[in-house]
Amino acid sequence: MEKKIKILSFNQFMNEQETVQGATGSTTTDTSKPDRPETDREAKSRIAFDIIKGIFGDVEGVTGGVDSMIEQTKEVKESLPYRGCGTNEPYKLEKTPLSVLTIKILLNYLQKEGKGDYNKSIKELAEKRAVILGVRSRLDVKKETANQDRFCDALYYIPANASDGTGSSSATGPTGSTGATGAKTADKGKKNESYLFDIIDQKINELEYISESGVWTFQQFEDLKIKRDNILESRELLENGEITEDEFIEINEDFLGVGKILQGLGGDKTGKKYAPTGPTGPAGSTGGTGSTGTVNMGDMVNPYQITTVASLAYYGKKPMNPKGVGIKLPGDTAYVLQEATLGGKQKYKMMVESQKIKVGRYPIGVIKYETYKPAEEYEESCGMHIHRSSTNGVGICIGPWSAGCQVFADNNEWNDFISKATNESMNSGKFIYALIQLDDIPKEVLESALIGVEYTGPKEVVQATGSTGSTGSTGSTASTDTKKSTKQDYAGKLKNFGRLKDQKGED
Repeated sequence: MEKKIKILSFNQFMNEQETVQGATGSTTTDTSKPDRPETDREAKSRIAFDIIKGIFGDVEGVTGGVDSMIEQTKEVKESLPYRGCGTNEPYKLEKTPLSVLTIKILLNYLQKEGKGDYNKSIKELAEKRAVILGVRSRLDVKKETANQDRFCDALYYIPANASDGTGSSSATGPTGSTGATGAKTADKGKKNESYLFDIIDQKINELEYISESGVWTFQQFEDLKIKRDNILESRELLENGEITEDEFIEINEDFLGVGKILQGLGGDKTGKKYAPTGPTGPAGSTGGTGSTGTVNMGDMVNPYQITTVASLAYYGKKPMNPKGVGIKLPGDTAYVLQEATLGGKQKYKMMVESQKIKVGRYPIGVIKYETYKPAEEYEESCGMHIHRSSTNGVGICIGPWSAGCQVFADNNEWNDFISKATNESMNSGKFIYALIQLDDIPKEVLESALIGVEYTGPKEVVQATGSTGSTGSTGSTASTDTKKSTKQDYAGKLKNFGRLKDQKGED
């Protein structure tokens, strides 16, 4: 009698073989050792299953994720940027570089506040492995009609062994200079090399950070710029001995306090956040304060332009999943770098979701973003991979590219990202993707993180210890302590994340 051959689809084969325990050959889900030898059929099934795993990985998303199936529209087949949303140009994403120290501070804050589970990404960074960070733009950006279906988010690739600034000697500033005793008269025509220049340089750096922090109007920004120019002009007079230190201090009293500049400009009205005051010196002329070293923020990382959300405009009324269009919720997800297909025959290397995730699903018929937190939440394998959109130019609208996947807009950026991941030997093809939402981070926490400070409340952020003023009537204002000073070549800012011009910098 001719043996009947059973023909299975790929999914049917994987489902059938999952009942076979590779190590034991058991045909049940019992993980205990069977009381009989492994049959020939079970041995062949185990070997075949291991081969399949070796090719595709032990990844549920590959075998059953309906969200990862890109619809084969004309644009997709021809790899043309999709323009179905009616927009004619890409979203102008602010390419804000972030330091590794800033990223670690933000992840620790979100973990502490229960805004997602970031234990894995925090551990990976601590153990010097590469981590991928997705940053979801604020909801008010996405809710704008023109942005409903555009690539508005960012992705940062933090390479293995990236420096976070810890253990660097530059993190601790030198000991402040001793304040001078009594009044000091400058010799006319002789170049001055006073300790006061250290204070001036530090204060200029603070002023530059304040002016570029993104919380000012155009006029306020111009006022700060004029003040900075005046400071530099009087600094030159002091350096050349044309004015005395006392005269400089009298002319620029508000500058040395910085807080007075902030008053009336919408900043910290006490001025303490940016310019803590040093201790008061004993009677006599004004004493000076020593400079403080700038904090080492670690390596700087530039972002790529992506989407972290699905196209509700495209899939809202016809979702791929009968439960509704999905959105990846904040937190860590494990990914593997391997070749996979997305609905069509073309296979290429991408980040494939390798674990169940927390996903929210919008009711069928919802076509606009009013929230990032739909009522229906699940933990499931969705196949929400990290992949490219078109292979030609820059994607304008999300459209058919994403039903929940994390998708790159620019093919050149995608190639750069995948090249870095491929060459990352420390990770062995396995990566943690940490997705954060800017709406989960208060303004004061973000501002502190951008200058390398972990926000612990107003008092802790305000407090700083300055150098002791010398014998003088009043000790001059102390510069901020190590962790509150800014990195001289980086005025960290997220002025309006997703809206500024590109900035130069190295990954």
